Amino acid sequence: MCIVLSNINIKGGIGKTIGNATMAEILAKCNKKVLIIDNDPQCNMTGLFGMMMDQEHYTVKDLYMCPQEELSEYAKEMVYPTNYENIHMIVSEPGHRDTISYVEQLRDCDTRSILANAINYLKEDYDYIIIDKNPSADILATNVLVACDEVIAPVEMDGFSYQGLTNLFLEVQNITANGDLNPFLNFRGIYMVKVERYTNLFRQLYKAYKDQLGEFFLQTTIRKSIRVAECSANSKPLLHYRKRSNALEDYILLLSELGYITEEQTQHLLSDHATSKEFRCNQNLE
Repeated sequence: MCIVLSNINIKGGIGKTIGNATMAEILAKCNKKVLIIDNDPQCNMTGLFGMMMDQEHYTVKDLYMCPQEELSEYAKEMVYPTNYENIHMIVSEPGHRDTISYVEQLRDCDTRSILANAINYLKEDYDYIIIDKNPSADILATNVLVACDEVIAPVEMDGFSYQGLTNLFLEVQNITANGDLNPFLNFRGIYMVKVERYTNLFRQLYKAYKDQLGEFFLQTTIRKSIRVAECSANSKPLLHYRKRSNALEDYILLLSELGYITEEQTQHLLSDHATSKEFRCNQNLE
């Protein structure tokens, strides 16, 4: 069964794209078929995978502008293979920002469900569909929430990204409360990113978030890593940019906590990609 998921937060620059991309890489390495949909006009995901297209190729903008009755015929034509095994993509373009005004003028369909309707024609070919969401609360963002089965939210070590969660919770509640949209949307939880674990600030915020969020607080944290900035600058996703990094190790543990990979897969991935001594020692013992 295909699972549609996304990292979401209203605040930009928090690492949603890197999170989505790295999760896709890890799942693909576990022989899962993954489709990434870049739903952000900033095209960061498209650029990260070196997939910027010319005007003759389909983009996610075409998916929104395709007449609903023709989606079954054209949806799969909008998918392109990447240079990475088991990962396909529907790319974005800067012109995707114009999609908002176009969609808002439509009257012959529920504009909140366009993406979900298209994804229904794609699910049979994939184990996971990961959507990269734009950092705003517009009709494109609503389409992501309506299309997803599960969402998780990264939060930084500051008050600003945490404040953005209030609006996020309201969005999710609005979607699930409407039985015609996505009543079964599963909010899996919140996890901390760009952390420096040996600081007092981290310890204080970790305890505060855990106390306030309860079951919605994920235990795994993603450490701050220069490799994340480097891979973005070099248009190469994290796992394929550097075999071992703190952030990559942490994303493996996050996927394990979420249940997307098995314990056996987790141990195998950590032996290949971990930086922590405990995992490197396990590898040497073997």
